[in-house]
Amino acid sequence: MRPEGARHPLIRPGPAPQVPINFAPLLGAHVHWPGRPQAEDPVGVHSPSMRLERARYHSLVPQSLASFLVHLAFSTKNRAPIIREDLRDDMHRYLAGILSHHGCIPIRVGGVEDHLHLLFFLSRSLSVAQIVEKVKTPSSKWAKSRGVGAFAWQSGYGAFSLGPTEKDRVERYIVNQPDHHRKETFQDEFRRLLRESGLDWDEKYLWD
Repeated sequence: MRPEGARHPLIRPGPAPQVPINFAPLLGAHVHWPGRPQAEDPVGVHSPSMRLERARYHSLVPQSLASFLVHLAFSTKNRAPIIREDLRDDMHRYLAGILSHHGCIPIRVGGVEDHLHLLFFLSRSLSVAQIVEKVKTPSSKWAKSRGVGAFAWQSGYGAFSLGPTEKDRVERYIVNQPDHHRKETFQDEFRRLLRESGLDWDEKYLWD
């Protein structure tokens, strides 16, 4: 009988063997393990059988798919006409960049001296309220840095969900904002958009 704690004479202590997990057939990438010579296709990742294995793997990965097309409209504070024409195109590009930075897909940004329209696909990970805040705060600072010292946006906004077939129509509407507002004020336009979307409102709290 071996004393308690004694090792079997045929068992030698040592580190457990390390067996690398080979993800290459699933991920489709060449993986190089230290000490192992690299070949042009070390694990046959481009063979038909490996392509089939990758397809089976990806078919098991759950997908979360969403498409939210949003028409967002808001004005400057008290509808002050302070978005100068010489700043307008740069501001629209800046706002489109903010949308892209936060995972949204900008379609069109436009407007006139006292308000904006933004047409975009909303990121799946953000709410409308979140993207409005992310758009308003830095763009207000940007406008001040460009010489509009008293610049501020209104607190509220209007956000209208659209179907994919409405995208081209609303994009044209935003492009034609300068012509459109020769005959309709932003306030009348905003009320009309609310009515068309079936939204109720209290006039006392609509403007700031």
